[in-house]
Amino acid sequence: MSYITEQEALDNVTEFASQTASDKARLLAQSEAYLRARNVKEYKDGADVPQALKLACYEVIKGIRFDPELVEPEA
Repeated sequence: MSYITEQEALDNVTEFASQTASDKARLLAQSEAYLRARNVKEYKDGADVPQALKLACYEVIKGIRFDPELVEPEA
């Protein structure tokens, strides 16, 4: 279960809309992994996730930098 949905990211992170589908999935997974690594409580229902935690997810996504030199080109 993710802390935010793709639609919530689209609505709250301006740069998110311009990403490819695979990059969107990667960004959502990385924001979730970041919070889980810090032992943030998991929620089974997205409606139960506190707004402050959703805001933290948006900030994590904004903070992830895409460096094309570190990624192999797609075939």
